[in-house]
Order: sequence, then C-alpha cells, then structure tokens
Amino acid sequence: MTITSSEYGFPIFISSTDYNLIDLRAELAKYLSDLGYRPILSSSDGFHDNSPDLEPWESCLQVLQSAYVMVLVIDGKYGDTFEWKNFSSIIGERKVSPTHAEYLLAHKTKMRMLVFVRKELLTYYLTYRTAIKNSKGDKEKAKESLAISLPKHIAFETLEFIEEVKTTRPIPWIKPFENVTEIKQEIQKKMLNELAELFLFKNKHLEAVVRAFSTVLDDLPEDKRKETLEKIGATKELIIEIETQTKVIHDLKKEKEKLQSELKGKAEELEKAQKDKKKETSSLQKKVEKLTEELDSINTRIISHELNNANYLISGSTIPYVTFGSQGNSASLLGGTTSGLYSTGILGTANASPFSTVLGTSFLYSVPQICDKCHTNMLSTASVAFGSLKTCPSCNRKLCSSCFNGIGTTGLVFSNVCADCRNDSAKAVLKTK
Repeated sequence: MTITSSEYGFPIFISSTDYNLIDLRAELAKYLSDLGYRPILSSSDGFHDNSPDLEPWESCLQVLQSAYVMVLVIDGKYGDTFEWKNFSSIIGERKVSPTHAEYLLAHKTKMRMLVFVRKELLTYYLTYRTAIKNSKGDKEKAKESLAISLPKHIAFETLEFIEEVKTTRPIPWIKPFENVTEIKQEIQKKMLNELAELFLFKNKHLEAVVRAFSTVLDDLPEDKRKETLEKIGATKELIIEIETQTKVIHDLKKEKEKLQSELKGKAEELEKAQKDKKKETSSLQKKVEKLTEELDSINTRIISHELNNANYLISGSTIPYVTFGSQGNSASLLGGTTSGLYSTGILGTANASPFSTVLGTSFLYSVPQICDKCHTNMLSTASVAFGSLKTCPSCNRKLCSSCFNGIGTTGLVFSNVCADCRNDSAKAVLKTK
C-alpha cells in the first residue's frame, strides 16, 4: 500500500494511560512518521527536563504545548499520581497521572484531541456508572462495590478518567478500539479531514483577500493598474490577460447600467398600466421579467470575470486555478506549476503547500467550464462545491448542479433532464388536460 506523506512534519502528541502499551505506541509512532507527521511519545522514560523550575514528570506538559493534536489512548492502567505545582492554574491541587494531566492541559488549551478507549473498558464503565448511582455519588463506596468484579488490569481511577473525558465539555472525539490497526486507520482518516478543513478555511480567506484586490484593480485607471501589477511581480502575459478581463467587466457594467435604466422605465410603465387597467399590462410584465433575467445574467457574468481575475492573481496563471483535483502533482498554493508567470514578488513565490500531498489530492489547472444558463465559471475557487457540468439530453445545454436540478433542489433529483425541460414537459401535460 502506498502511504501518502506530508512535506511538513506536523507534531502529534501520543499519550497513553497504560505504560504496558509501549509496543502499541511505538507502532503508532512509526506509522505517523511514515505518513510524514512528527510523533511525540509520552513514554515511561519521560522527557528530558528542559527547565530547572519543572519537576521531571511536568516536562511532558511543556512538550505537549508544541503539538498540533493529541492522540489519547485509554487502556486499563491509570498510572502513578503526582502533584503539578507549576501547572496549578490548569490542574489545581489535584494529584493525577501524567496522562490525565496531559488531557487536562489539552482540554484547557482547546487542543484538538483524538481519544481512543479500549472496547473492553466501556462495558466496565457502564458498571462503574451503575455503582456510582447506587452509592449516591460516594466514590469510595462505589470503588469497594466494584473491587470484586473489576479485573486487576483495570483501575477504578481509569473509569473515573473516562467519565471525565466523556462528560466534560467540550467533549472530544472519542472512538472505541480493539487493536492498533483500528487506531491507525482512524487517525489517518481524521487527520486528512482536519487538514482539509484547515486548508479550505485558509484558502477561503486567501480568495477573499485576492478578490477584494482584484475589485480594487478594476476601479483603477489603466496606467495605475499596470503599475500595481508590475510591483507585485506579474509578467506581461498576466497583465494583458487581466487587462482583457477588466475591459470585459467594464463593458458588462455599462450594459448593466443601460439595462437597469430600461428596466426602471418599463417597471414604471407597468405600474401605471396596472393602475389604469390597460391591455398592455401582460406584455409589459413579460418585458420586465425578461429584462430582470438579462440583468441577473449580466451580474453573474461580471462575478465570473472578477473571479477569473482573482484566479489569475492566486495561481499566477492565465489558466483558472482549481482547489482540488483527482490527479497530478502541483504542490504550490499560490504559484503552482505555473508560478513562472510571475518574475518576482509575493504572489509569484512558489510556496509549497503540505496539503497537496497530505490530502492525497493535488491542485490542478484545467480548462474553464461555464454553465450555459447562469454562466458561472465552475472551476473558480469559489465554486469548488458545485462540481463539474452536466449535459441535459433534451436541450443539450451544459449546466451546473443548481441550474440542472433547479435552485433550492438537492442533487438527489432522480431525473436525467434539467429542471427547465422538466417544467416545460409538465406545462405541456397540463395544457392537454
């Protein structure tokens, strides 16, 4: 099996309640290392004391703070308990095991946690809760009542720990496990999702900034616009493409103003005709509807061209930028494989993104797909979720998901024709009745 690796070693802290799990932790650490992460083990050997102010067992918390995520494995044993004087603001006066302290710090600092609990423990955890209920919350009595039935390899304190993890809000992601293979599979899946969400979040902000910059460019005089683009290192080819797009935007905006004026006039005529109850009301209504549709179409086209300019600024390419693809190996968030279109400058820097390899997907550059109805550029960064175009066999138009299924309708519509063709067929049927 080919393992996809990360170019950047995200630190992942592995914490365990049972030091007999040394083999499991070692195998898990190797697996994460093979994936490209940087595993940090909470082991029986402890950590080197990096500060003379810390107790030897407290150094694990110092190391934990540098991690991106904590993997907590809860098994039968609880471990020795200690006081945590240097972390009293988080742990208080409690005497807890190192693993428990690691959980408390991670929870307090809102670190992302993936918690795995041995399946066998969950059965005894239910028994523990019953014992607590029967003893009316008296933990010492509950411990005595469980002394006979609880196996020696399961500590009462471990069940208390599970109770705290499962009930203290915000409750972390928790998964039962039987073996290390299950843990490895779940971690890989969860980390891919985590990194995907992180990338999309950052990419969304990047797109918003670049699109705002693109809008500002559109409003600048031609000489100032070229001067600005040259300052950020754009090449002559890119400047020409952005100028072309900007001219189209300006022409569309002029057409938009003309349509708005015409629509306003027709709307006033319609309002007057309705008051006077004139016969031309119906024809005026149709004209107003047609002008409104044309205006909506122009607005969509303006947005599409503005996004194209943003695409060019993000990718440094005259080929629109796509967030995700199924194959290929372009590993740059800003410059991609086409970053040579920028001679120098911030946007032209080929900043390798770890997400391109971690996610097992890549950033591809493809030929733009424009919806025949709304004219949306399906390969713009803002339109990733829409997917590819679908051809209607009835009208032969290539439509986006919204136009094909109908606005407000999910993609689970069981029809091989578009919404417009379905509506036309329904109207034809009604006319024959």
